[in-house]
Amino acid sequence: MQHCGDGCQSGNCSTVDTTPGKSPVPAPVLANGGQFETVGLSGVPAMHAALLPNGKVVFLDKEENITFATLPNGRPAYSTEYDPSTNTFTSLAYQNNAFCSCGQFLADGQLVSIGGNGAMHWFDPVIGDGRRSIRFLNRSSTDDSLHGDWQEFDDVKLSSNRWYPSAQILPDGRVFVASGSLNGFDPTNINYNNPTYEILDTNGHSEGVSIKMDILARAQPYHMYPFLHVLNDGQLFVFADKSSQVFNVQTGEATKHFPDLTGEHRNYPNTGGSVMLAMSSANNWSNTIIICGGGAYQDPTSPTDPSCGTIEPGDGHAWQTEAMPDGRTMTEGILLPNGKIVWMNGGHRGSQGFSMSRDAALTALLYDPELPFGQRFSQLASSPIPRVYHSVALLLLDGTIMVAGSNQNEEPLLSPTETEYPTGKFRLSYMILYSS
Repeated sequence: MQHCGDGCQSGNCSTVDTTPGKSPVPAPVLANGGQFETVGLSGVPAMHAALLPNGKVVFLDKEENITFATLPNGRPAYSTEYDPSTNTFTSLAYQNNAFCSCGQFLADGQLVSIGGNGAMHWFDPVIGDGRRSIRFLNRSSTDDSLHGDWQEFDDVKLSSNRWYPSAQILPDGRVFVASGSLNGFDPTNINYNNPTYEILDTNGHSEGVSIKMDILARAQPYHMYPFLHVLNDGQLFVFADKSSQVFNVQTGEATKHFPDLTGEHRNYPNTGGSVMLAMSSANNWSNTIIICGGGAYQDPTSPTDPSCGTIEPGDGHAWQTEAMPDGRTMTEGILLPNGKIVWMNGGHRGSQGFSMSRDAALTALLYDPELPFGQRFSQLASSPIPRVYHSVALLLLDGTIMVAGSNQNEEPLLSPTETEYPTGKFRLSYMILYSS
């Protein structure tokens, strides 16, 4: 199967994308490259995860019957709250299907889960349609009385269906929500897609209007889960597929457009990773975005992109590209307190989707932006567990990285003795910045 050109993700080709990319360049292996340690079970597949204000981690899964966590009614749980200090989890309930939703924190610390997929009443008659859902989880670093399940309200909904959206909090505390699919079906059919944005107020309630966004319409069908970053002037950097712009939310207009990033597709179903580098007085608080990895089409045979692009959008600079040690899709970048980035998870071949990837990317990579351009990657330790589709990695309060997930096959049959969804930590000696 070849890449299918504009408007396609798989099938017979009418046009072929011939955009030149980078070839992989070997990177040195660090002598002290850290270590992976398996510490517990997440209880549910780790489709999404977030570090809560209380130091615990919430895992959020789609509606399925393969979790180890259960609810008081005997049904499977689709979410858990994991305590890294004890490596135990507590089951959480939600009301509407959160499959392929997105998340963001409000200014008061509440976590909101946004969008999702339709109901599966033949499977679980209790769980409803999540495509317009807004779910709230309230935790505190000082108030231990805040606990319990996800909260949802009948009168708090998105203005339109969103499956695979992205969200970004704005300087004024509102939340920008963009993109998604209307019904969770074939994104190559533009009638199914939702290339719009809407705004949630500071309480997480939609302002009630979905507004067309041209960059998302142009990027179809690679418009879902676009990358969003707030710049130091309050505007948004928006990236979809290969295109990017600076967007003024107040006026609803793009103020800058950039040349396409070379290489393969960078968003779903060939998602790479996107990180904003640390801002400091040393770089005059300037913004730099890095996007790494991607792929060619949605199939297990798809090659993956071994390149990263960096850009300083506030200064109107163009993309600079550099080679990675290998191609990766579904890779995740974790910004460390020292300004470096660890890239981990994903696959060297294939794409997002059940049974759609091969050759797991086991070796973690370190990216040091203070080194000369083209010499910034080095190789760290390798994970003993593949972390491909529906995997997560995030920084904990003690400076270690929690890694979890890998739900490669939909509804796999598990024996009672199998320990699926193991949760681990990745530790580098200089990352332990806050431990006692």
